Amino acid sequence: MIKVKNLHKSFDSLHVLKGIDLEIEQGKVVVVIGPSGSGKTTFLRCLNILETPTSGTVEIDAKALDFGEMVVVTHEMRFAREAADEVIFMDQGNIIERGKPEAIFTNPKEERTRRFLNMIQ
Repeated sequence: MIKVKNLHKSFDSLHVLKGIDLEIEQGKVVVVIGPSGSGKTTFLRCLNILETPTSGTVEIDAKALDFGEMVVVTHEMRFAREAADEVIFMDQGNIIERGKPEAIFTNPKEERTRRFLNMIQ
């Protein structure tokens, strides 16, 4: 399991990740979508220890031998819809919405998610 708690990342005065809280169950494939500049790649780089968060924590269950969890960032919505167990929509460094691919792509709850999906389709 991956647990992210109050994750922040800034580059000088640019606050990219703004308090991300997330748990990813063991064996799940999670796909992060969102517009360019929304913090997706920075979030992924923090999960992969390629960037050091400004604050907050990332915990990975060290006892687990099955490292089947996967987090993917993509601009390919068809891939996200087909590959993900869960989709996370990010914008301006925040998780705006998360859920099953079918729910996110056919009936998003948040207006910002709807606008993004309408813009790219």
